Amino acid sequence: DGTCVEGCHVDTSEFKMVADLRPVGYRVCCNEQRGSRLVSVGNIVPAIFQSTRKTYSIRFEYTLQSVRTKRRVAESEIKETIVDVEN
Repeated sequence: DGTCVEGCHVDTSEFKMVADLRPVGYRVCCNEQRGSRLVSVGNIVPAIFQSTRKTYSIRFEYTLQSVRTKRRVAESEIKETIVDVEN
């Protein structure tokens, strides 16, 4: 339930989607960004979650797909997980 402010100063979820992990990754910090689709160049995606509030809740979904074979991945091969984190 974040508020859209420049720089994501209240709540933020950041995903490092490229091989060079030094720069800032994709940041999601407000309701208007919900449902954003991010595509990683690799299979390792560090995620950073930060909040200025005492309690917070995070939920994200991810899917794993084969891109090496350049074939269409069958629905039965896609793994989907929903993760809820509460503190």
